[in-house]
Amino acid sequence: MDKQHGRQTKQWKDMSAGEKAKGIITLLVVIFIVVFIVKLVSGGGGDSTNNAATTQATDTSSTQPSQPSVAQQVLAWYSKYGYIVPTFGNDANKTSTDAQSGDVAQVGADCGRFQTDIKTAQSFPAIPDPQTASDFSSALSYYADGAQDCIDGATNYDASLMNKAAQEISQGNTQLGVAASDIKKLASN
Repeated sequence: MDKQHGRQTKQWKDMSAGEKAKGIITLLVVIFIVVFIVKLVSGGGGDSTNNAATTQATDTSSTQPSQPSVAQQVLAWYSKYGYIVPTFGNDANKTSTDAQSGDVAQVGADCGRFQTDIKTAQSFPAIPDPQTASDFSSALSYYADGAQDCIDGATNYDASLMNKAAQEISQGNTQLGVAASDIKKLASN
């Protein structure tokens, strides 16, 4: 019995090959979703992001400089801190490779790297748009929970924690997708 989570757990060594495969496949599916979301966010900035940033209207008759719009502030934030999103994709690719090889210890180490990158992202200033900031923060919270459960699952050879990690990372992917949509919407205004 897992006293911390109040449920019955099965040790990795006691699982059938099918149960191990299910846990690893679930994690792989989530990792591929992360990679897809990363590509969506990274590719989404494209021309509309550049156009939004360069189409700022200037009033030459005013002596005061105009304040950047929320969209411009968000795009400036993404320009400075958006590198973290592809970093999540790199973490996912590495975890996927190690999971395919069945190296549970390395999967735990990969999740530790993911956790470090999440903490880095959590240290960034908030995104200047409250809704986008909330969606991104929610994604990071789900990712943090998933990374910790992945580490614990790999350390304890606990497939139920690995499955829980996969679910949490999937929820993080959903929220990251929402944040990406928020940014795209702001960029197109």
